[in-house]
Amino acid sequence: VLCVRGRKFGNHKNWSAENWRQLCELLLSMNLIPVITGMKESVVFDPPEGCIELWNQTTIGDLIAVMQKSQFVIGQSTGPMHLASLSGVPHAVWGTGRIQDRYIKSWNPHGTTVEFHACKQFMSTYEDIVNLVNSMVKKLGIDAHSI
Repeated sequence: VLCVRGRKFGNHKNWSAENWRQLCELLLSMNLIPVITGMKESVVFDPPEGCIELWNQTTIGDLIAVMQKSQFVIGQSTGPMHLASLSGVPHAVWGTGRIQDRYIKSWNPHGTTVEFHACKQFMSTYEDIVNLVNSMVKKLGIDAHSI
């Protein structure tokens, strides 16, 4: 599950549309099916064929159900990433270094598997996130083709 942060408020924290599209392509190349969630407000991109688009279509309950059926959730630090942790779903997340310990301990009462990439101003490079995905796939023992 990809939790796309695409808000108009604080949009300087939004990852680029091109990065999200490339991430979808990476996951598809690894035989993983990207399920895209979030609000389609300010990060607009056309996902490649093979993705499941749930933009603006899930309640919180729906989102939890989708997450619990996924192998892992990936996205920038945002509310749904906390929800993944509280739902016991492994998650790969990026955000400022000051919140890393929170994702690993404070906001992770169930000890859910988490990979965290610390970055400045919530902005990671695509290459950083490729490494984050590969690390999570390896940690979870998912049979995927890594680039």
